[in-house]
Amino acid sequence: MTQFKESRLSKNIKLVGIPILGFLLTFVMNNPYELFTLGHLAGIVISIIFTGIYWLLCNYIVTYLWNKYPWHISPLKHLLIEIGLIILIFLSISVSSFLLGKYEQRGDYTNAEYNLTIIFLTIFLITTFHEALFFYIQWQEHFKKSALLEKANVEAKYDVLKTQVNPHFLFNSLNTLLSFVGDNKEAGNYIENMSDFLRYTLNSKDEEIKSIEEEIKIVEKYFYLQKSRFGNNIDLQIKVADDYKDFCIPTLSLQMLVENAIKHNIISKSKPLKIKIFVQGDYIIVENNYQKRTDVNSTKQGLNNITDRYKFLSKNSVNIINEQESRFIVELPMLIFEK
Repeated sequence: MTQFKESRLSKNIKLVGIPILGFLLTFVMNNPYELFTLGHLAGIVISIIFTGIYWLLCNYIVTYLWNKYPWHISPLKHLLIEIGLIILIFLSISVSSFLLGKYEQRGDYTNAEYNLTIIFLTIFLITTFHEALFFYIQWQEHFKKSALLEKANVEAKYDVLKTQVNPHFLFNSLNTLLSFVGDNKEAGNYIENMSDFLRYTLNSKDEEIKSIEEEIKIVEKYFYLQKSRFGNNIDLQIKVADDYKDFCIPTLSLQMLVENAIKHNIISKSKPLKIKIFVQGDYIIVENNYQKRTDVNSTKQGLNNITDRYKFLSKNSVNIINEQESRFIVELPMLIFEK
């Protein structure tokens, strides 16, 4: 699924924010030295070090929770765990300060209590800042993706418009053809599968994603058409558990990969093409034995199309692996979208 990482903006703010915040804290903490003395300078260094530790801890907590429990999926769990971790960090600091004061035999804890309050507020503010920064970065990225996606959709609709066939005429013609074949069951099944495949393709042209279950069904219909052509020289194995069928992928991406495998590989009795579709980790994988045809030039348009679509939909990229030129593997990240 989508993985949130620390952005360049966050790294730049960290480099500036830690020393500034560490320096400012020396003016509000109750410390036993006078300002702008050697003791104060030493206190600034120590304050910056501890501020850096708090900053990195808070940054790690926020990043981890955005990956594990994103706000748009599990907001309550995200918030409760975050509050619990902040309190845990604060208690650890409090216990350490208490033990240190006891070890140094200091009986007056007034300054310690005041300083711990400042530290708690600092941790809380740093965490809140990172949350706000994450929200801003995600909003900015989604805004850019939406603009690019809208442009791509307009271009795609224009391309479809230029080559569009009247769907009513097409399906009426197929139904008429089906009536001609009569009792020929094999021909009837072929026409029905072709009709379902074309209908799915036309009806899905405005949809960016589909469930894996829907995509597998249309791949099976597409493969039936190819199986009628190549017979036992081609084989497709689909092993995807029901648990994964509600996940999403870009529309017709599986079909496009199966089509590429058929187009670019030798298919014969001596060299049958075997295609597998299965799930591994967070990816749905299309794999085929690699036996490249030399009479077909590859423009990689299909793969580039899928890769570009994922740039708009996920931070995880498509993995393309040609394993020692014996197997060709494409790994598609599975997407989660709330219904």
